[in-house]
Amino acid sequence: MRLIVAGCEYSGASTLSRAIGEWAKKTMGADMKIYDSFMLPYFLPLDMTEEELEQFDVLPKHLKQVFQWHNLASHTMPDALKKDDYILVGFQLYEAVYAPLYYGYGRPWDYAEAVGLARHYEVEIMESMPSLVQVLVKASPDAIAKRMEDDPHEHGLLQSGPHVGAEIKGEIGHVLERFEEVASQSLIRRKITIDTTNATVDESVVQFVKQFDRYFSSHDLVRILAHR
Repeated sequence: MRLIVAGCEYSGASTLSRAIGEWAKKTMGADMKIYDSFMLPYFLPLDMTEEELEQFDVLPKHLKQVFQWHNLASHTMPDALKKDDYILVGFQLYEAVYAPLYYGYGRPWDYAEAVGLARHYEVEIMESMPSLVQVLVKASPDAIAKRMEDDPHEHGLLQSGPHVGAEIKGEIGHVLERFEEVASQSLIRRKITIDTTNATVDESVVQFVKQFDRYFSSHDLVRILAHR
């Protein structure tokens, strides 16, 4: 099982990825590797100290861009893509949406425009691992605003700050629209969408399994039967 799971911050992409990993372990004995290191400043596959996060935050944008390029490229090497059972949280969709809006690079008039870079990685994926499935996770602007208020991210991109009203909801709506656009235009052929607006984590996993049913490989099905 190979997935890209992405969505607007607070939509639940990371939470759903972990839940899918637990489901896969319980259902088929799969040891899902979850790579959740594609939204800056969290570009390392390990916990970063507050000092490290602050140091990275003040780097010039072109250095952040180079860090991110290497980060993305390391996960599209053929040997990496052909591994069994992994989830890339955000991956190219995060870069396509967030780089122009929040990182200061990757805009349409910049060198190495972010959406074009995402298309490059999608070509790599389709050539090396065409069975990979892209999962778009979404929620309503009101649901995301409520989650921001209830449990704000310390280094989040969507900022709650003093403009929690109409302005932040407009920002959320724009980010949601950008995710819909870049996900729908993605060259990855196998796609599903999960709406977490009114769903618990368990209910979202059920949504995922129902939609993923047509994409189970014979290897997955054998493992499910054997694990039962």
